[in-house]
Amino acid sequence: MASRTRINLGKRTQQQTATAESKGGAPRKGFMNYGTTSLKFYKFGDPGTIQDVNILPWKIGTKNHPAVVSGEMEVGEYDYVLDVWVHQKIGPNEEDFICPKKTYGKKCPCCDEADALWNEGTEESKKAARPLFSRRKCVYQVQELDEDFHAKSEEPKIFEVAHQNFSKDLQNKAAACMRGKGVVNFANTDEEGRVVSFQVEEAKMDGGRTYKKASNFEFNKRAEEVSDEVLDKCVSLDALMVVKTPDEIKDIMFGNSDSAGDSQDEEYQQEPDEDGSRSLEGEDGKDFDDPFPDQPTNLRRGSRPREQPEDAGPSEQPAQRQRPARQQQDDTQECPNGYHFGVDCDQKGLCYKCTEAMYNKCRACKDRG
Repeated sequence: MASRTRINLGKRTQQQTATAESKGGAPRKGFMNYGTTSLKFYKFGDPGTIQDVNILPWKIGTKNHPAVVSGEMEVGEYDYVLDVWVHQKIGPNEEDFICPKKTYGKKCPCCDEADALWNEGTEESKKAARPLFSRRKCVYQVQELDEDFHAKSEEPKIFEVAHQNFSKDLQNKAAACMRGKGVVNFANTDEEGRVVSFQVEEAKMDGGRTYKKASNFEFNKRAEEVSDEVLDKCVSLDALMVVKTPDEIKDIMFGNSDSAGDSQDEEYQQEPDEDGSRSLEGEDGKDFDDPFPDQPTNLRRGSRPREQPEDAGPSEQPAQRQRPARQQQDDTQECPNGYHFGVDCDQKGLCYKCTEAMYNKCRACKDRG
């Protein structure tokens, strides 16, 4: 007998087809909610490839934009990059979230824990702290071009990349080309705008793994204007940010993030202050292996951080780490990271890069005062 009920499972069939190659597991929660846009993603090609793009301007849509919080820009103005600091793969669910300390000058429990571990001073504690540091990430909207600088499509694409793998050299080149007379306004839509051309390079991490980055930047004259059609399709990237409160960040660290909502409507009105929080730059969070995957101090595994004094500020250092009243620089040594040898030990963001021998000498010099 024929069924009298009409059942359409077309949508479910499409869902299952899309996950045919899945290895299982829930998707990692990111610092951007890309689910609200239909834009596709732009990625690096093979090493050695030359790529050409228009970096597109987009309108600031919320008061959460970091430059709006700092007072540098206003809602409704145009920007071309969302530049934020991100903690990556934190807690048992390995979630990503925007660092409120480095991005907004607010309290960040993850930074507090990273600082506490680092300041313990042991090699073990420093290795456990490294995965907790924030990384600088940049998000662009770009138009892909062919080798003659003509648009391949009128659809913009989202390009999310580690700062040091693209943005750092891009900005340095934009300034160097003008020889002290400003910068190349490559994102403009007028005659000053330029095609951004770069070569994809393969680089190696200390552990031997490889990643891709951009090098050999050039700015070329556009073959055609950026169309209104592609500009109209650009979205406000700041409206896609997932901004977490300190309590929600703690939930992520403890493994209770199911109860933590995405506080995208919270507006950070306070202007960021300069702080001494440490951070690392790396390629999409892959610059360090998890050194102690089973150790309870590693919050990537969802352990509970040590108790902090209630009145302790986010950048407060333990008493034994306070800089002595008298400081003398050892002129016979030079810090490989450009800091004051014997003065800035454990106080700067790149101290983690020192070899153990160099660190011990610097530490001893500092302790002598």
